[in-house]
Amino acid sequence: MVERIPFDCSQFIMFDSELALDVCKIKLIYSENGFIVNVNECVGSSKLPYLSEHRLQNIVEIVDEEFVGEFNDWEFAQQVPQKIEKFVKSTQNLFDEYKIDKFKFMFVEHVRIPFTRNSIFVKKIDKSKILEDLYGISPYTCESTSNFYVLETENIGSTNLIDIMYPKEWTL
Repeated sequence: MVERIPFDCSQFIMFDSELALDVCKIKLIYSENGFIVNVNECVGSSKLPYLSEHRLQNIVEIVDEEFVGEFNDWEFAQQVPQKIEKFVKSTQNLFDEYKIDKFKFMFVEHVRIPFTRNSIFVKKIDKSKILEDLYGISPYTCESTSNFYVLETENIGSTNLIDIMYPKEWTL
């Protein structure tokens, strides 16, 4: 039997916000750090069924087939890959623009058919340890061997991601 992989190398940010979404503003936020994004209706319709269980009000897809590989190269926690740093900074800018009540990061190496929900690694994350939880995706941590990660938290409010993602002993 030939294995089917409907999509791979995808990453998403999902969030709930009381404010109206401005697609152009979100594209600008991420393009400032070199990312191309799809927002809400522009996310590939073939991907949406696999995301539905974890879907929030807004979805931003980072279009970069190499991005998930950054986690595979992230060997030491304090040596954050540059592309992940830029992703964090863009996401902080998103949080600065919108009152975010709840958010999720989704990182997909690949989706296989048949697709099962138990192939998804879901982790509730503490907003004071987000960077550590992102590092948990690295194969060097042995936290999970999944190909589909969902990291979620609630009540972000006006939290400054840069302050909480980088413990004082870590350097940017």
